[in-house]
Amino acid sequence: MALDKRRLIGLVCCACFLFTLGMPFITSAQVEYTPLAPIPLDNLSDPTRENVPVQPGPYIEGLFRLAIGIAGALAVIMIIVGGIQYISTDSISGTSSAKKTIENAIWGLMLAISAWLILYTINPQLVEFDLNLQPIESTEIEVGSASVNGPRLTAEEVEASCPECVSVVSLGLPAKPPGAGCWAEACYLHASLANKLKNLQDELSWNIEWQITEMYPPTKGHNSSCHKAGQNAGKCADIAIDRKHRNGNCINPGTLKRFFEGLEAAGLGFQYEVMPDCYRAYTGNVQLRNFRNKIVEAGSLATGEHAHVNL
Repeated sequence: MALDKRRLIGLVCCACFLFTLGMPFITSAQVEYTPLAPIPLDNLSDPTRENVPVQPGPYIEGLFRLAIGIAGALAVIMIIVGGIQYISTDSISGTSSAKKTIENAIWGLMLAISAWLILYTINPQLVEFDLNLQPIESTEIEVGSASVNGPRLTAEEVEASCPECVSVVSLGLPAKPPGAGCWAEACYLHASLANKLKNLQDELSWNIEWQITEMYPPTKGHNSSCHKAGQNAGKCADIAIDRKHRNGNCINPGTLKRFFEGLEAAGLGFQYEVMPDCYRAYTGNVQLRNFRNKIVEAGSLATGEHAHVNL
């Protein structure tokens, strides 16, 4: 009996492990199919929705819940059967058999519940079955080219090319000085972007140090129109986290997660451009799984790890 219990426990553990191991292969493709029969799910149990294509995520989730429900129902039935056997016989062998039936049913019920509980304890997302992969957004990588030559622009020249821009210094934002962060006597940003960066400063003021590293007019050539004179001038900027938050060559993932959350809370659009080594470290880190589509690998001409933020 003890050997059978050990085999059953081992079988359940192996099934949980193989199921978890196989999830990445299931999620590698977006497929639709038509179920042959409805299962107990809100979006599939309606008889009027028969032969409607569904995604595998909710279907597998329904099968998982259905299996646990069936196991629980069978366990309860076997407990009732064992109880009836126990009260309806006076023989020692009969009561002993009834007790064994009840005991086995209780063990089965515990194992069915444990299968779900073990997965939920390891990671609640293991029982969510969300098979919808986030699309990878195409992005325009901001890379530095040749430095801007010639004299720096005056305040009058900047205001003429970007009438809605405001001085970064006047707002008290953390930024590189003129000559390093912009090619003018003072650095500017579009007023709407500057206000959102002020919100970011409030969001991160207590735990993360950062700095605006590229403003308007830029110190280097860029592809994006927001770095050039025109209607989009000053509507984007590059910002970087202070090096003290690095763990080796890369930013600590927990710090980077809070930084991304701060950018979203401030209402900023962004792409985080990184070198190849850190790109692999970030995209493979579970803390950053919700931001993988925001992290892009920069080219060899990139000026360093930074977030390209925009309105």
